[in-house]
Amino acid sequence: MLAAGQRVVVVQPDARIYYALLEHFAAPVAEGQLVLENFAPAPRGGEIAMLIPSDGGRPYHVVTISWDELVVKHCLPAQVLTAAEVPGYPAAPH
Repeated sequence: MLAAGQRVVVVQPDARIYYALLEHFAAPVAEGQLVLENFAPAPRGGEIAMLIPSDGGRPYHVVTISWDELVVKHCLPAQVLTAAEVPGYPAAPH
């Protein structure tokens, strides 16, 4: 999508992945082609507890963002994909 020149907005609740993506995609982020949001998608804004399986299921709090809030911030998208639908994104383990 980035290679095709499309503007991409990514919602990533895991802070470690969020910062890794910021570093890996620094150029498209700086150019405004890629926007990364460190939120958890939810029906309404607020906060939820997420679990880190690699840390023994220890919970941490993440601010949520609703679809309506995303649309206000970034306009209505032409296309919406889940991680599983993104070409090249690794499949979830079974």
